Amino acid sequence: MIVKAAAKINLMLDVVGKLPNGYHSLFMIMQSVSCYDTVRVDRTGENGIKIISSDERVPKDEKNIAYKAAEAFFDYAGISDRGIEIEIGKKIPMAAGLAGGSADGAGVLYILNRLYKTGFDEFTLCSIGEKVGADVPFSLTGGT
Repeated sequence: MIVKAAAKINLMLDVVGKLPNGYHSLFMIMQSVSCYDTVRVDRTGENGIKIISSDERVPKDEKNIAYKAAEAFFDYAGISDRGIEIEIGKKIPMAAGLAGGSADGAGVLYILNRLYKTGFDEFTLCSIGEKVGADVPFSLTGGT
């Protein structure tokens, strides 16, 4: 299964406080845009999560948000059959603040929910997604 994973831009960002962990509390207005990566996930019948991409800059290990999203999904769903291949067609510029990694992670969650027929609703997928990236829930829902 293949999906388009849309980038996002920040239309407004306001720092409204500082959290005890050193991060800042933010108020943001974001918008999905038509720049997107393609994310393909297939079951392999083997054990393990494999990431492939023609872009050598894309991490192929657990540093990748798509990988983390797959692990979080499998953990939440209690799935031990974790044999998948994730292919990322990178079009969203990396490290540009456009949530490319988060979009890829959201795409993986969307696909796995269908491949494994878990039937998780949007709220549940967003809850799983927020554990791996702050922008993953927005990337799942999109819009403004």
